[in-house]
Amino acid sequence: MMDNPKIYLATFILSILVLTLVIFIQPKDNGEVDSGIVISQTLTQSLDGHRRYLNVRTQHDKLILIQAPEATQCPKGYNVTFKVKQDPATAITSYKFVSCSP
Repeated sequence: MMDNPKIYLATFILSILVLTLVIFIQPKDNGEVDSGIVISQTLTQSLDGHRRYLNVRTQHDKLILIQAPEATQCPKGYNVTFKVKQDPATAITSYKFVSCSP
């Protein structure tokens, strides 16, 4: 079936088109930067290491949980900056830690 050069060429062109679509349709990192106040922090231990979670009250008076790097010291009352990203397909909102300051 694939002995015909036209089929090879058509398959190659179709592959290029699909690859181009995949590259251009991927979501861009257009997360909005927001901030809030740390309410508490928790350091947990699991089999693959430690994880630090920050309970944050946003400027919009919403409580959220953000995972921060283990070495981050961000006690109660500190300001935390994070990115807010919403997946358009699932409408799930995620938060990514950016920085923490007194």
